Amino acid sequence: MAINILCLIAGCIGEEIGWRGFLLPALNRNLSLIVSSVVVGVFWGIWHLNFEDGIIGFAVYALFTTTLSIIISWVQTKSGGSIIPAIAFHFFVNLFARVILNGRIGITAFLVLSAMFGAFGVILFFADKKTFLSKSEFAKI
Repeated sequence: MAINILCLIAGCIGEEIGWRGFLLPALNRNLSLIVSSVVVGVFWGIWHLNFEDGIIGFAVYALFTTTLSIIISWVQTKSGGSIIPAIAFHFFVNLFARVILNGRIGITAFLVLSAMFGAFGVILFFADKKTFLSKSEFAKI
C-alpha cells in the first residue's frame, strides 16, 4: 500500500508540473482561465488514452478530466499560482478512485463524476467570473 501511495504521489507531481506548472500558465498568458483549463483538461484526457471502455469511454473520461481541470486550475489560481494545491487535489481524486472505487469505475461512474465536477465548475464559474474570464498574473513562463 505504501508503494502504491508513493506511486500515486509521484504521478500527481509529474502530471501537475506539466499540466498546471507549465501548460496552464503558457496558455493563460493569452487565453482566459476557463479556456486554458478546458484545453489542459482535453490534453490530460488524451494523455491517459483510456480506451478500456471503447471510444465512448474515452470521450467520457476526457470529459471527466476536463471538468476536473476547471476546478483544479481555479484552485491553483486562487492559491497564488502554486501547484501544491493542484497536486493535492489530483492526489485525493486518484486516491479515491484507487481505494474507494477500486477498479469498479467505468463509463457510468465517469459520467456521474463528470456531472458532479461539471456542476461544481459551473457554480465556481458564476461565483467567480472575474477569475475565469481573465488572463492570469501568474502566467510567467
